[in-house]
Amino acid sequence: MSGLVYRDLLTFYRKNTKVTYIMEAVYFLFFLLVLRNIYGAITFLVIASPISMSGLPATMKDLDTNYKGMMSARLMPYTQRDIVTARFQAAFSCHLLYLAEMLLFCILHHAITDSISWKTYALLFLGGWLSAVFITSVNLLSSFITGLNAASIIYLLTVILPVGLFLIITLTDLYDIIIPFLTGKHPFIFWIIAVLLDIIMVAVSYLVSVKRFTKQREKL
Repeated sequence: MSGLVYRDLLTFYRKNTKVTYIMEAVYFLFFLLVLRNIYGAITFLVIASPISMSGLPATMKDLDTNYKGMMSARLMPYTQRDIVTARFQAAFSCHLLYLAEMLLFCILHHAITDSISWKTYALLFLGGWLSAVFITSVNLLSSFITGLNAASIIYLLTVILPVGLFLIITLTDLYDIIIPFLTGKHPFIFWIIAVLLDIIMVAVSYLVSVKRFTKQREKL
C-alpha cells in the first residue's frame, strides 16, 4: 500500500507549479522579515501554513477525474479501504514538510525579533497543526462524498473562513480576550477539546469515506 501513498505524493508535488513554491517562499520571507511581530507569526503559523498543508485532497480530486488519479488506483490490486487509507496517509504525510517549515520559521523569527516567548511559539505551532488536521479531514471527506465542483467550493471555504475569522479577531477586541485564554496558566481544557475534535473529525472522515467509496465501486 505504500506504493499508493508514494504515487499520490509524487502526483501532488508534480502537479504543483513552480509559481506555487515561489509564492510559498515569498510568504515565508514576508512574514519573517517584513511583518516582524506577533501578527506575522500568527498569520504564518496559524493561517498560511495550515491552508498550504491541507491542499493535497483538492488537488488529487481534480486528478481523480482522469486516469492519473483514483481511477488508475482502482485498476491496481488493492481494496477500496487500501485506496482510501493511502489517500489519507498521503494527505497527512504532506504535513511533515510544512511542520518542518513552521519549526524553521519559529527559530528564525525568534532569532530576528526576540520578542515572543518559546511558549507562545509552541502554542501557535500546535494550534496551526491542529487547524491543518481539521481542514485536511474536511477536504478529504468532501473529496470522497462530493463531486469536483462541490469539493472545490468546500476547499475555497476552508481557505476563506479561517482568513475571515482571523481578520475579525485581530481587528476587534476579541484578540485581547482569546490570546490570554489560550496562553494562560491553565489552557489545557481548550487544547484537549481541540485534540479530541481533530480525532473525531479524522475518524468520521475516514469511516464515511471508506463506506462511500466502497458503494461507488460496487456500482461500477
